[in-house]
Formats: sequence, structure tokens, C-alpha cells
Amino acid sequence: NPKLFVSYHINDDIHLYANAAKGFRSGGFNSVGVPPYDPESVWSYELGSKLSLMEGRLDADLAYFYSEYDNYQVLGRVPGVFFSVVSNAGNATLKGVDLSLILLATEHLELGFTGNYIETEFTKIKVPGSSHAVGDPVDLVPQYGFSVWTHYSFNWFDQSPGFLRIDYSQQGKAHFRNRTFDDPVQGLVYHNTSDIIDTLNARIGWESNQLSLELYGLNLLDEHGFIGPFGNELNSPRPRPRTIGFKLGYHF
Repeated sequence: NPKLFVSYHINDDIHLYANAAKGFRSGGFNSVGVPPYDPESVWSYELGSKLSLMEGRLDADLAYFYSEYDNYQVLGRVPGVFFSVVSNAGNATLKGVDLSLILLATEHLELGFTGNYIETEFTKIKVPGSSHAVGDPVDLVPQYGFSVWTHYSFNWFDQSPGFLRIDYSQQGKAHFRNRTFDDPVQGLVYHNTSDIIDTLNARIGWESNQLSLELYGLNLLDEHGFIGPFGNELNSPRPRPRTIGFKLGYHF
């Protein structure tokens, strides 16, 4: 499993890098009566930069990545078999971009953004009657995701620092496909997608030399959609319901 990494600092504020690496995921066994599955291998490539701009007040990371998979392992179902099985569908590619920004807007206010966009596709199917076809997206990979946040620090009174932090995030849809369950006569297609998940959290706190107190609210939008693409079976996890609470800490 070789890895090659190149890093170059143009100056103190601009850093460029590139890497290529090979990896694998071991094969294994299914239950009795179902064939085992082979190892999966991948070549991954990444080109990126790390920047410090605006006299160090803005940090920016940007990366493009591309991966080629061979013997990609998928989780599916076989007609007549109750439980799920793992099999090797074929070859697949994954490519996308990552972006991260952190801005020190003022002495006390920090703003942040992280996000990614991913495209996946099966490029070759090696077995007839597979759960997937060429052009299908890879299972369980959200197409995009991002989060934005703000952190404000202040003093409640002398020598008593406090903070206010607000986070908002969104996760795009992920897919799950199994063509062995399709019924062209009935017009049925076995294709699940997850919901778009929106999450809003907020925290406000106070600290002293030894004590800390925090009031928090999690999932303030009370999002309850399916996180995973298993809505047809109604067994996908959902976010924890809206939660509001206090957190008290003591530093020894």
C-alpha cells in the first residue's frame, strides 16, 4: 500500500500539497449458504492548499480529491434471503471538493464554514444480476454537506468570561439501490434516499477559575427526517429530538 506525498510552501501564507495513496478493505464471509466476498482496493488522489489571508485573520483550506475503487463492496439483499449480505459489485469512482474557512471578524467574533460536494458512480459491473448498474451512485454517501458557525466571546463581568456559539449544518441526500428487487412488470424500483437534514444548535456559557455553566439547545429545529437511505424499511436512524439543558462543570 504505497503512498506518495509532496508539500510546498510558496511563502509563510500559502501551502500547496498533493498526495496519492493505495488502500484496501478486507474481504470476508457472509452467513451460511451465501458466497464470501473479496477484498476491495482503492487508489486515492488529492490536491489541496492551505492559505492564511488578510494578515492572518482568514484561514482557508481547499482540496480536490479523486478515488478509484476496484471490487467495491456493497451491502444488499438477495431474494429469498432474509438478512443483508455483502458482495463485490464492480468498479466505482468518487470525486469531490472540500472547503474550510475560518474568519476572525473582530477581536471577539469568529465565523466559520466547512463544506464538501461529492459525486460517485459505478463505472463497471463485474457480475450479472448485480444490485447496481453502471452509472448508479455509490450507496450511503451524502452528495453534499456543510456547516456554518459563529463564536462570540465576551465578559459577563470582570474576570468572568463568557461565550455564545451558534451552529447550523445541512446534510444532503444519500442513496441506497438494489436492482435485484426491481419488478419491471409492476413498475417497482427499489431505490431509497435519505432526507435532507437541517440541524441548528446554540450554546451560551460562563466560566470562572474553577466553575463553568452552560445553557445549550440541540436540534432547535426539531429535525426528525431519516439520516440514512432506508426509509422504505422505516429502520433508518433519526436525529435526537430537540434537547435543551444545563451543563455544570468544576475544574480541579
